[in-house]
Amino acid sequence: TFINKFAQHLKSSERTNVGVFSVSSNAPSASIDVAKMVTMGQDLMRKGQATYAEKFFQKALGVLDAVNLQIDSTDGGNHDMEGSAAMVLAWLAISQIVQPNVGGSHANNAAVDRLEKDYSAWITPQSDVSRSVTLRHLVRFLPSNFEWDGVTCSAKKLLAELGSNGASGAPTPARMTELRSLLVVTYFLQGDLERAITEALKLHVSKVEYGTIAMDRIIEFLGENDPLVKIG
Repeated sequence: TFINKFAQHLKSSERTNVGVFSVSSNAPSASIDVAKMVTMGQDLMRKGQATYAEKFFQKALGVLDAVNLQIDSTDGGNHDMEGSAAMVLAWLAISQIVQPNVGGSHANNAAVDRLEKDYSAWITPQSDVSRSVTLRHLVRFLPSNFEWDGVTCSAKKLLAELGSNGASGAPTPARMTELRSLLVVTYFLQGDLERAITEALKLHVSKVEYGTIAMDRIIEFLGENDPLVKIG
């Protein structure tokens, strides 16, 4: 499925050590395997079940937040803990954004807001964290009448309509702009960054503002040393 294609491009263990944490409360302390919850969420993403995956990422984040509260603030925090929380937040954000856009949830995503506010040091080129932040920007800056949906906006469907010339004729220029804009998001999620940039460039050449915005965001995600950026 569409989600299968992009889920495999999300790195599950970048610079973080997500493992078993002990959470203390009034009850006896309990050890919870956060890594197992994250893995289960990732597996559900690969099966196209983002709604259920979101629940596992939410639970994993809850454990990490609880553990973080128990860390002595005088220790200056825990680098591995921060990295784990940032990675889980990234997966949580992506699992939410690929679902239908209810109440502006794509543009107004609390997980990405938290990443940008509290975990900006982890927004590095081509990381899961940067991927989720870039994704939110790509969907946020789509024209208001363009609706990207992780279920319906597969590359196959968008390309089929883009190249159609049936009884109703080819897509109108306005519809072609919409299709190319949606393809930018889809290709980005699939990890096909060359095609994502190509579609953004076509929009840019056609003086579509979204094309320029998308190019800038994807280039920032790639980083200045990436071959695609150097070629450009």
